[in-house]
Order: sequence, then C-alpha cells, then structure tokens
Amino acid sequence: MALDFPSNPVDGQIYGNFYYSSAKAAWRATTSFNTPNALKNATVTTTTSSGIPLTVQGTTSQLANLQEWKNSLGTVLAKVDSTGVITSSGPFKFQSSGVTNLVLGSTADANAAIEIGRQDGTASTPYIDFHAGASVVDYDVRIIAQTGTGSVGGGTLQVQAGQLTLPTNTYSSGLVSQAQGALTRGYATTSKSTTLTTTSTTFSSIISKSIVTKFANSAIFVMASATGYSGSNALRGKAQLTRNGTEINADMYAFYADISTFAFHQFSQLDYPNVAAGTTLTYSYNASSSLGASIQVGYGDGSGGPGMSMILLEVAQ
Repeated sequence: MALDFPSNPVDGQIYGNFYYSSAKAAWRATTSFNTPNALKNATVTTTTSSGIPLTVQGTTSQLANLQEWKNSLGTVLAKVDSTGVITSSGPFKFQSSGVTNLVLGSTADANAAIEIGRQDGTASTPYIDFHAGASVVDYDVRIIAQTGTGSVGGGTLQVQAGQLTLPTNTYSSGLVSQAQGALTRGYATTSKSTTLTTTSTTFSSIISKSIVTKFANSAIFVMASATGYSGSNALRGKAQLTRNGTEINADMYAFYADISTFAFHQFSQLDYPNVAAGTTLTYSYNASSSLGASIQVGYGDGSGGPGMSMILLEVAQ
C-alpha cells in the first residue's frame, strides 16, 4: 500500500514512522529519534483530523519529568513533571500579536484558583500590573498583596490607581467612602492671629476644603464650625456655606452676642450635588458683618484663641 506523504515537506518533518531528510530529499523510515539531528527543525503532523500529532507518555509509576527544556549549558529552564505540573525557572509570559484572553478553568473542579506569591513561609509582596495607557510605563494600575499575619485572610490588599470606579450596587447606601478635612487650629497659651476682621456685609471665606467624588450621585456630609467675637460693639455677623461658589446654606444670625462675648456657630448638613464620579467639589464657609459693625471670626490674641474646622464625608447612595 502506497503512503500519501505530505507535499512540500520541511527538514525533520515527521509522518508516521518516517521523517523527511532535506539532505537526501526523501522520506526515511525510522523507529527511533535518538540522534541529535533527527528532530532538528522537526514538524510533527498527523494523518487524520482526529489524530494526536505528538504524545509524550511516561511509564507505570513515572517519577522523572515527562519533558524538560534546557539551555545550551544543560540547565533546565522549564519542565513538565510526572503529574503534569509545569514549572519554570523564570517568569511565565503569555503574549500574542492578536487580542487574546487567558482562560483558567477546569471541567472537573468547579473551584479552580490562582495562587500568587511564595508558599514556603518567606514573606513576599506579590502583585499584578495592568497596562492600559498609550504611554510605556511600569504600570497603569497595580494590585499588591502584603503584610500577611499568619492567619487566613489576614493580609492587606492595596490598589494603586488614579481612580477606582465600581458599580454603585457594589456598595450599600450609607457607606462612607472617604473623609476630607481642613483645620485652622486654636491655641490656649500661644499667640494666635485673627482669621477675619471685617465691617463688610459681603461674605469672605474663612475656611474651605475640596473633595473629589469616588462615586456618582453621592451625598456629601458637611460640618463646619467657627467662633465670632467683637470687643468694640455688639456682635452681629452672618455665615454662609457654598459649594463651588453656589450658596447651599446661610445664617443671618450666626454670630449674635453682646459686646466682648464669643459666639460659636456650626453648619452640619447632608448636601446632594448629584454629580458624576471624579467631580471636584469645593466647599467654603464664609462670614460677614450683618449691619456694617466690626466682627472678628477666628479671633486670636497673645494668649491664643479658638480654632475653625471643616469636615467632608462622601456617603454612597
């Protein structure tokens, strides 16, 4: 029976029990490929669509590796052990010129897993780098695991990214996603200057703070406090709270007291700006005179004086 050898063979190509020799320009029979050149540039083909081109089969109770890849010095660079585990002395690199996905799964085990990092009791900092930008950088986003405690689930997971955006349904309503604050501190025995002295009825900022939203349509809890004083006349001052320059609250009688008397004032409210994630919101606590008489906010003298503060909390909705 004549064999239908493949057309246009290359040197070392295997077909059944034959291999092609370009030096002889002929197919040659063989039962062994122990000679160094027998598999040089070999191409393994099958005679049928259901045939397996190449099978490496161990013996009963195989202990040695099924395959080894070595460099010119004979050093093993990668191997397939007798149980099918692939091990490499260097990093595994899966790369394609096309758009591909790396799929890890099992038809026998529904609990397929990925484990990264040392497992010999030595501390390590395993990480995954993502490249998404048009510029060549070390990473655009990095996920790092660190500081294991010896207990299951006791480590710290850190995400290094310019912005973390997650579906809104990932978070329960009422979750505080971040806190921002500003402080003009007070003093008890150290000289302090007054923040604002004015007779103007036009508002001036006494303290402000910005927050960049992490989620869309978040509420912002705003708390801002200050103390007013006047040593020359009855205290008559008003306060205002703005977001990006727009008034969201005001108090005509914020600082209202007799002469030489301190008056404490505080705004405390939930603001609903209804903006997209990544929006910068700047809140300002402003004060002015109510009637044109002198007022001092954040008063200070040689002995000290009260402080002022602003706290912003982003609350997921």
